[in-house]
Amino acid sequence: MRIATCLVLVILPIIAACGSNPAAPAPSSGTDSLTSVIPLTGTAARGPYGDVSFFGGDLLVGDNDGYQPNQLLRGLVTFNIKAVPRASTITSAMLQMDQCLVRGSPFATLGQVVVDHVPVETTPDTSVFDTTATAPGIAVLSSDTSTGLKLAAVTTSIAADRSAGDTLTSFRLRFSSADGNDNGTSDNVVFRPDSTVNYACQPFVSGHAPLLIVSFQ
Repeated sequence: MRIATCLVLVILPIIAACGSNPAAPAPSSGTDSLTSVIPLTGTAARGPYGDVSFFGGDLLVGDNDGYQPNQLLRGLVTFNIKAVPRASTITSAMLQMDQCLVRGSPFATLGQVVVDHVPVETTPDTSVFDTTATAPGIAVLSSDTSTGLKLAAVTTSIAADRSAGDTLTSFRLRFSSADGNDNGTSDNVVFRPDSTVNYACQPFVSGHAPLLIVSFQ
């Protein structure tokens, strides 16, 4: 019987075999691929009269002039970084996004898609478009019309957030020179979101949702 077996063992085996199973310690090194927080990931749109709205799903960057004159678009992506040990040294953090669609000629007139490290807003509202970045333009995410996975190094920002004890981190995507050109044609790029809210780029491609790939030791 199991009880009899436990009784003839020395104290330490009894603890291991019959006692509670303690939680495993956090790894001292490794690499985590963190997925985005869906309600805090999407597009901030500012209209011609300054009105701002936020909607989840596809991340659009550029302008939407073909739909509404001088409507400007910026993407927002948020990750939960709690899985990264706070006391660790972060050696690399890469933001991975899938540029799945390009409309018009955004790179010719608006510049490159750059990444701002921004304060986390747990309820994105009208301030998400213009909020002052913690660190503006920390990396170039995309500089051409080729579709597929794009990478941007965000190591310093993730290290700062985790060292401060933050469990969420947010990045805003925008064009470097101008948000739009008001030329009557939509000039924007679309980055693929989580599969459940993917509209512009079908079908969903496995592994192409937003990822934050963090290596630490």
